[in-house]
Amino acid sequence: MAIKEIRVCDITGADGAQNWEFEEGDKKYGIDLLETEWDKLNNLFKERAAIQEQIQEYVEVAEDRTPGQPTLTTPAARRPEGPDAAEVRKWAKATNHLIDGEPIPERGRVPKAWKDAYVTAQEAEKRQQASPQAVADKSDQEQPEPSNGQASVKETEEASDSK
Repeated sequence: MAIKEIRVCDITGADGAQNWEFEEGDKKYGIDLLETEWDKLNNLFKERAAIQEQIQEYVEVAEDRTPGQPTLTTPAARRPEGPDAAEVRKWAKATNHLIDGEPIPERGRVPKAWKDAYVTAQEAEKRQQASPQAVADKSDQEQPEPSNGQASVKETEEASDSK
């Protein structure tokens, strides 16, 4: 008497499967698959290998943050570039600055247009403070008006320069 063995595909349940072996990590596996299913599995392994190669590029430059592992360097926390959001909001509210007729958002990320306006205003203020005319205007304002018929310090300097 002969016994006929029928293998059924572990994935589809169809007759005519073959037993295939493969390794995953450090383990060996056996599975009954149709040849088309085996081809699919092999293609998945090939795709995964290609994806793992791409991922490896990132892993190689990434920092290992496994708990308990010593780290060689700890990168500084990234701060958003540009001015501090709180400072931009404070300036915008103090100056009643509007962009496209709208006030600065109360919460959330400060849009780039607001940061740019703040930086431009700060730079203009610095230029104004540093300009010679602004310095001269400021010194004129600081001189007290002469009283009791006495000449101001500025008038005294001008008179001595003209002699």
